[in-house]
Amino acid sequence: MDKELQKKLNTLYTDILNGFSIRKTQNLGQFYIKHFNPYDAGEMDFEREQYLQQAISKGLPTEKENLDAAIKEGFWDKDRENSIYGLEKTIMNMKATKNKLQLRSQKTNFQKKIDKKENALNELLFDRHEVVGYTAETFANKKANEYYIYKALKKDSSLNSQFFDEEEYDELHDSDLQELMAVYTSFTADFSQKNLKKIALGNSFLNLFHLCSDQVTELFGVPVVKLTFFQAEIFGTAKYFKSILNEAKHKPTDEIYQDPELLLDWMESNSGGKADIEGKMEEKAGVSYVGATKEDLKDLGVDENNTISFSKEAAKKGGSLDMKDIMKMHGYQV
Repeated sequence: MDKELQKKLNTLYTDILNGFSIRKTQNLGQFYIKHFNPYDAGEMDFEREQYLQQAISKGLPTEKENLDAAIKEGFWDKDRENSIYGLEKTIMNMKATKNKLQLRSQKTNFQKKIDKKENALNELLFDRHEVVGYTAETFANKKANEYYIYKALKKDSSLNSQFFDEEEYDELHDSDLQELMAVYTSFTADFSQKNLKKIALGNSFLNLFHLCSDQVTELFGVPVVKLTFFQAEIFGTAKYFKSILNEAKHKPTDEIYQDPELLLDWMESNSGGKADIEGKMEEKAGVSYVGATKEDLKDLGVDENNTISFSKEAAKKGGSLDMKDIMKMHGYQV
């Protein structure tokens, strides 16, 4: 793994344990960003609903009202709306299918198909947003995001005091508010799901996890409902990894163990239908891995030197194989 990335992940890991991150801006100086938990999320949802009702009471149209009007006036149509619904459902089903695939190369290729569908969906959603315009939901989301940042910013590591009082925050210059939003956006990007998984599979966390008997309180000292979302994510990932590791016949190599990126690849390639393959490996002397790459065989714990290439065998037979040839390759006496 890249040294800079490893250094960054180590810093993020420390932040997760602390339950906060330290950031600063040129104008406002240093502040602490609290990592939220389900209680905080509940408060944010409540505030968002309050802002929504406030907007509606002042006469702002809802998204549904503007969408219905746009369809009625011909600026939008039900076909595109149905396309959005269809793409969302298709993407959900494709992701479920991807999780059942057995080979890393299959998952990688299938993800490209998912990406194309998601790009098509995002284009439609962007077009719809342009047509629908400013709504009560737009207002509520903007105000809720501002409140979210206000509640997240703290004066010190105790996280007991807000960085701003309400009056100070309301009077912030637009440039300062935009800068804070940029900092917070960068903060959330740092704690992407992929980075959280890498942190969960890093030696620093896994060593602690294996000592805690799968008990959250032993590791973080608080019940599950008080875990920050980041803490819950890395704990859940480590627990999932442990279950895969226990079931896998072929464990990751020492090289893979030392690199969270490689270990994440191993975990993802060993989820889904891996058990079916290993069962077949025990039942028969020969197993087919159609389309498997060298990396796939390595994930499966298969010695590449002990495999037979269908294409090479076919070349020896003049370009094709019959059923008897294939059965012989699988260890059958025919």
